[in-house]
Amino acid sequence: MSKDWNGLAKSGGLEKLKVGELKGFLKEKGISQTGEKGTLMFRIKAFLDGERLKIDGRNPAMLKAGELKKECAKRGLSPMGYPDELLESLIGYLKTHGSGDSAGAAAAAAAASGDGAGDQKKAGT
Repeated sequence: MSKDWNGLAKSGGLEKLKVGELKGFLKEKGISQTGEKGTLMFRIKAFLDGERLKIDGRNPAMLKAGELKKECAKRGLSPMGYPDELLESLIGYLKTHGSGDSAGAAAAAAAASGDGAGDQKKAGT
């Protein structure tokens, strides 16, 4: 039985799932399964967002702590904090400014639901 994880995330359906189901998804993707239910839901949403907002072909949710710090610093974001905090900042930035690679930039422009074309150049700096 396969779940529509994107649909669940958008509709608020993740909250109805059991912690074991959330951990199962995270384990399958190789993402940390520690924390409370809200943390697990955040990581799932970040992974799903990251599939559209890749950096050099990589999902930001799959980056290690040092890589997250480096990517945040490259974009003028604070490289200080826990990995989930860095990931949240980085995903927010990518949604607004794009990732710099063509697939991620196009997805970010669509996610911004407006004219994101001018913002794509900023991500490369």
